[in-house]
Amino acid sequence: MALTTSIIRITTTFLISNTILLLVLHKHQQNQQGILMNLGLLQKPLFPQFTATPRSLSSQLLFTSHRYKNPTFTGQKDSVFRVHNSFNKSESIELITESMSLKEEVDGLNKNLYEHIEPYATGFLKVSDVHTIYWEQSGNPSGHPVVFLHGGPGGGTSPSNRRFFDPEFYRIILFDQRGAGKSTPHACLEENTTWDLIKDIEKLREHLQIPEWQVFGGSWGSTLSLAYSQSHPDKVTGIVLRGIFLLRKKEIDWFYEGGAAAIFPDAWEPFRDLIPENERDCFVKAYHKRLNSDDLNTQYEAARAWTKWEMMTAHLLPNEDTIKRGDNDDFSLAFARIENHYFVNKGFFSSDSYLLDNIEKIKHINAVIVQGRYDCCCPMMSAWDLHKAWPEADFKVVPDAGHSANEPGTAAELVAANEKLKNIIKNNSGGDGLQLTETDGSADVIIVGAGVAGAALACTLAKDGRRVHVIERDLTEPDRIVGELLQPGGYLKLIELGLEDCVDGIEAQQVFGYAIYMDDKNTKLSYPLEKFKSDISGRSFHNGRFIQRMREKAASLPNVKLEQGTVTSLLEEEGTVKGVCYKTKDGQAMTAYAPLTIVCDGCFSNLRRALCKPKVEVPSCFVGLVLENIDLPYANHGHVILADPSPILFYPISNTEVRCLVDVPGQKVPSIASGEMANYLKTVVAPQIPPELYDAFVAAVDKGNIRTMPNRSMPADPQPTPGALLMGDAFNMRHPLTGGGMTVALSDIVLLRDLLRPLSNLNDATTLCNYLECFYTLRKAMSSTINTLAGALYKVFCASSDPARKEMRKACFDYLSLGGMCSQGPISLLSGLNPRPLVLFLHFFAVAIYGVGRLLIPFPSPKRLWLGARLISGASGIIFPIIKSEGVRQMFFPATVPAYYKAPRVA
Repeated sequence: MALTTSIIRITTTFLISNTILLLVLHKHQQNQQGILMNLGLLQKPLFPQFTATPRSLSSQLLFTSHRYKNPTFTGQKDSVFRVHNSFNKSESIELITESMSLKEEVDGLNKNLYEHIEPYATGFLKVSDVHTIYWEQSGNPSGHPVVFLHGGPGGGTSPSNRRFFDPEFYRIILFDQRGAGKSTPHACLEENTTWDLIKDIEKLREHLQIPEWQVFGGSWGSTLSLAYSQSHPDKVTGIVLRGIFLLRKKEIDWFYEGGAAAIFPDAWEPFRDLIPENERDCFVKAYHKRLNSDDLNTQYEAARAWTKWEMMTAHLLPNEDTIKRGDNDDFSLAFARIENHYFVNKGFFSSDSYLLDNIEKIKHINAVIVQGRYDCCCPMMSAWDLHKAWPEADFKVVPDAGHSANEPGTAAELVAANEKLKNIIKNNSGGDGLQLTETDGSADVIIVGAGVAGAALACTLAKDGRRVHVIERDLTEPDRIVGELLQPGGYLKLIELGLEDCVDGIEAQQVFGYAIYMDDKNTKLSYPLEKFKSDISGRSFHNGRFIQRMREKAASLPNVKLEQGTVTSLLEEEGTVKGVCYKTKDGQAMTAYAPLTIVCDGCFSNLRRALCKPKVEVPSCFVGLVLENIDLPYANHGHVILADPSPILFYPISNTEVRCLVDVPGQKVPSIASGEMANYLKTVVAPQIPPELYDAFVAAVDKGNIRTMPNRSMPADPQPTPGALLMGDAFNMRHPLTGGGMTVALSDIVLLRDLLRPLSNLNDATTLCNYLECFYTLRKAMSSTINTLAGALYKVFCASSDPARKEMRKACFDYLSLGGMCSQGPISLLSGLNPRPLVLFLHFFAVAIYGVGRLLIPFPSPKRLWLGARLISGASGIIFPIIKSEGVRQMFFPATVPAYYKAPRVA
């Protein structure tokens, strides 16, 4: 079966490639302009008597030459098309495309690029015990940073790479990746993976003291640009990609296993002929053997053949200088060895579609994709797939270009892309040449973002008579797989804010507690609601429906201006935030002013770096499904399954729907597109869920609407800034396992409302800033309780091979099953009804001590004593780092924090 599939795949590739070649030849019959018929400049036929068929191509005797001038080409290129009989017995034909003169290409290129410049700083950075990388900086030392990621891998940088950027605006950083260019050791494969390179980029950024930068990369550089940006989206201001390479098997097979050979058979033959016929089932593998041979001459021979094959196909019209690079043994060895090393190891990605599967992480970043239509090295199918997955990015197809960045049309588009991002940055900062429209400054408060926190805050402040201007990037209904569970403490805050009607009419479900499953046992934990009215409980719902109800409520208030727009930067004067720069829905650049700007733009905040020191961690990812027409074992309860490797959640979100969230540890998840995710859910997850839910779970997997989202954690670390304040997930996130995010946000809003009420005038920015410092301390009772509980429970509930961690997990489940205060205490903390950090601390260690006690009964053997000691040590290792990040004084001794006393006295 596998052999048949391979034969079909190779045959299909061969037929498609030959069809393309035949179409090109057939177009030459009809069009004096030659290869690019899509330009539409039809002339009389070149070969009126010649029909391009497989038989005619192999047998007809022809010798003709036609020179054409195409004025639509950038650079005014001349080319020659020849079809002739070699007059030997095989009567084969030869297709020759003469390379344009070096002068013509250089002239065309020089028209589009900036003048050559020299670096103002160079250096070497040791990034591991093995590798040291070369780096350089050019352009404006005070300009906007941009990092150039070269191709290959193994290609190295060159002086011409600096010319894509405006040297007066950009601070241009080039560096040679491990083993390439001037980096040492040369052509080294040890500790040379995609993830090593991503770490190197971060080390270089920190070494150069750059907070964030624009990323530019082509070919393999586009692969690395995507991988780096997805790993560190908060460090990236913009992305320019060229010659898209997603490092999928079909792309590698196209170029190295015979696909592109149909277009460049003359260039393919030397590459092919180096390998004996009995090894030609996989050229990448065969070259890997030779590029890693003990014989240096064998390495060089293979490296030259590998490199020349790529260089001969890199341009639409071959460039002799590019081809000659294959004769340079030092360049070829690094280029071929490292490139082949990455391809053999599938780019070190966890799945074939890794980059497409993680595109959600960077959709908010301004980006431009540039692709040569006739790129044979990285065919346009990859750019098209990326465009479909990422429609928010600008997509530019160069109609008369192949793979190289140095083809005039491509170079022009790359410069234009950098100019576009430059103008966006200027617009954000109100730079020279920007025509900004100013609002009348009638707002008291600007709120950035209209999610749960932003919309609720707008309603609350408007009810207190404040004039509020809300700017939200997208006012359509959100579609998220988290933010769907509001704890009872959060619902009480919603009532306190007068927003409880926002859960009406959206099929919100009452939630009265949790059911926890472990192995073959389960226990039910009920919220302590005896003292409250019957309608007080938790609520679960569709996140988007809830947010839209609050937005509608805010927009109905006369002193709220709710506007769709993208806030690009904060307006600062002498360290005080005066307002924001933003772009309206139709792209108009605007500024808005107010005495107080509150940033609530969520977990992907673009503005938080100006107001805090974000330390974002991604401990895991949620995989979301919706189960339909199923009853949970315990009605109106959330269900937590302590599965292996990590928890699974179920809770109702409407009258007929149940949300399932499967936690996958780490930042990498199985590929959805390839079917790996569905297989993982069916084979690993499904056997561990309650039998009552099994069929509905499998049906949801088969339906295919599988969603993923990274679970982010970030302790609050604000920098008090006059005129500005952070709220919500923009500055404080916790693992969503406990569903406490909205409860924390609504509690913060109640606190901020009460703090602002005594202040009739917000214009004294310094006084207001000093006063609002107390906000960050006063919020700690609720936020630190829920944050600590979320982080600690996630680590306890995850499966582990460590015996001490296993005992802690079992002890926690059994402790909660005891009932009484052993269950009522923890569930009251989780619910937000009893936000007391000290009580949390005591219960956590009560679980640990309970686990130790079980180990010592009936007889405390040395092994059990040692395991008990490790259990206590492990518990300390879980909770103390979380407490440290939250702040010991703020959590347990707030009265010792000076800012605690800055709240005004209310008469």
